[in-house]
Amino acid sequence: MHRRIAFPPRSTQLCRVLPAAALAFALAPASGQQINPGATVDLATSRLVSTTLPFSEGDRASYDRASLELAALPDAPGVSSSAAKPEPSGQIANQKEGSQPSLNPLQRLAHPLVPTSSDITIAPGQVGPRQTAGDKLLSSLRDSASPFSIAGEIISAGYSQGIDSSPHYGRDVGAFGQRVGASIARGTSQKIFSEGILAAVLHEDVRYYQLGSKQNFFKRVLYAGTRPAIARTDAGRTTPNLATIGGYLGAAALAQTYYPGRDQSANDVLRTWGTGLGGAAIGDEITEFLPDFLQFVHLKRVSHR
Repeated sequence: MHRRIAFPPRSTQLCRVLPAAALAFALAPASGQQINPGATVDLATSRLVSTTLPFSEGDRASYDRASLELAALPDAPGVSSSAAKPEPSGQIANQKEGSQPSLNPLQRLAHPLVPTSSDITIAPGQVGPRQTAGDKLLSSLRDSASPFSIAGEIISAGYSQGIDSSPHYGRDVGAFGQRVGASIARGTSQKIFSEGILAAVLHEDVRYYQLGSKQNFFKRVLYAGTRPAIARTDAGRTTPNLATIGGYLGAAALAQTYYPGRDQSANDVLRTWGTGLGGAAIGDEITEFLPDFLQFVHLKRVSHR
């Protein structure tokens, strides 16, 4: 009959804390920095490990205290030689094309959304790398092929099918397929014309810079709803969003080549243009508030466990 050995509570806590601490040190690059009493410590690694491993509340508090002590060592991840000031949201990076912030492996796990020059959405506090004309074209292609865009175009086609609006293909199953195809073609041309071509010609940055949950709710609503009309230059100055306005107008004119005959007129071009800009505003609202919704759902699920 096997005899169970009871370890003291502190030994149990150390057995849980030390493997996680060893993991953090194994993945962190050796910096060779000297200890700096004024250094700032990034606790992203501590939060990542302590929320992933099955700690009790007391164990998690013990781990956090151990992480603070370990972070003061020269090779600890997240230690900087001087207190760094956070970059303002939406600032343009003054760095070489395509360069990325230096993050160790655990920091990349905690912050997976490091923006690249072909991303179309920049999260709060992140720096948008400068884009070349090729970057803008690539980002427009990625945006048009994203699940978010395709889902929006299918929903738009379904709404048009339900109320039998333009383009008038009918109301049977085949008509719905035609509407989906027309919606995807219109959405793709809108993004390529505005984000890929005119943004490069006019030197505009039409990426969406999220304000985030720390900003006032109504300010965020107004900000997101006006992004189809207001953008920024490549240098970071506010400017009318001529790339989106002109690109959507060009896509509406192009739609006349594949819309049914009854939907081919100047009024239909203006109607398609207006609904396209309205849809862009709704998409920006979703882009702004979707992270809040996902965080709320996650917290609700955690609280019910």
